[in-house]
Amino acid sequence: MIHFTWRRLLWCIAFVTAFIPLIVFVVQPRLADAVARDPILAAWEQARAAGSYQFSSDILQVTAPSARITNVGRSSRTEQFHLQGQSDLRNARLEMQLWSQEGSLLDDASAPAVRVENGNTFIRQGGGEWQQSEDMSGVIAPQGDFMAYLSAVRNVTAGEPELRADIAFTRYRFELDGPIFAAYVRDQIEAAMRQKGELPPGVHIDLPAYYRDMTGSGELWVRENGLPLRQILDLRFPEQRDETVNARITVDFLGFGQSQTQIADHASPLTQWLQTNVGPLAPDAGLLLVLFPMLGLAALMLYYRRARPVERALAMAVIASLVLTPLLHTLQLASFMDAQRAKAATQEAAQDESDLQHTLAELNAASPAFNPQEDPLAAAERRALEEAQFAANPLVAPGVMATALAVQLTDDGTDTDQDGLT
Repeated sequence: MIHFTWRRLLWCIAFVTAFIPLIVFVVQPRLADAVARDPILAAWEQARAAGSYQFSSDILQVTAPSARITNVGRSSRTEQFHLQGQSDLRNARLEMQLWSQEGSLLDDASAPAVRVENGNTFIRQGGGEWQQSEDMSGVIAPQGDFMAYLSAVRNVTAGEPELRADIAFTRYRFELDGPIFAAYVRDQIEAAMRQKGELPPGVHIDLPAYYRDMTGSGELWVRENGLPLRQILDLRFPEQRDETVNARITVDFLGFGQSQTQIADHASPLTQWLQTNVGPLAPDAGLLLVLFPMLGLAALMLYYRRARPVERALAMAVIASLVLTPLLHTLQLASFMDAQRAKAATQEAAQDESDLQHTLAELNAASPAFNPQEDPLAAAERRALEEAQFAANPLVAPGVMATALAVQLTDDGTDTDQDGLT
């Protein structure tokens, strides 16, 4: 009787295990249909299904000092950037070139190349070597995807269909939910860190406050075929280091799945079907490959549960896990905290260096230009005369007096009185 019950249990386990892939294939289309009801999420899912895309982006960032007494004399600064590159969503890889205000789109050497791969950021200037750097794409393209902000849209409103340059599209305007986006970024960071073995089991990261307190709005232009055409984001980030940052990020999308399409042109129909239908399930297949051996091991342990060697091995394994697991967990947690503190210190030093450079730039912009041909004594007399003139008539701007006196007191090397001296 016991033997019959045991055999029936094994058959039940085998039956359930065999139908797990079938359940996944049946449920997935229904989930896709549920997502398709939201046009923005449907466009994002279709872009992710394509696997890759090319982009061209313009970023306008305005950094303004907070209203504090320590910021008296500081002014806001505006920075503009242009980005071009491609994003490989399946391999979490981002490659782009970045032009700043000083660069020229006609000169590729003026734009540093940036590559983000496996959570690591590398930068190369011109034909130089790749050098690892701090992540600089987290704000504009979290996890290497410019459309990651679409995970936190709300209050979506659809516009009328439009036609520009023979391209038909529909605008969808929306607002961004900061806490939801912060949770999405947190989950993605945790998954990436666990995949690399950097996050100890049972440890979770707090919601990034920079994203949690973020507000913003935007719009997504969706083509007739359901793929994104353009994304416009107006983001307002919370105050940090006595500064607030507002940014407008405009991204044009093109070339969806281009590399995969080129490969598929030379593939057989069976290979194309597998890439389209089975390819998106590849991450889940790894979980099933781990589940099957575990179920087999559990079945063997149940079958030989009365054998003395199995009982001893099981008891030793349980004792070892109870003793070693907390110790290993403590060591992993200590190593993780040390790494996070070192990373925070590095980021703090880099931020201090950046703030110092901006402060020096502001001071240089505010200070008068040095004239090497002007006599220092004459410059002192000019300043004294300027102050006296301003005291006598406050309505006269000092800058105007300075310009007039500079013309009079500057020695340009011309002998005006014909005495042989300049």
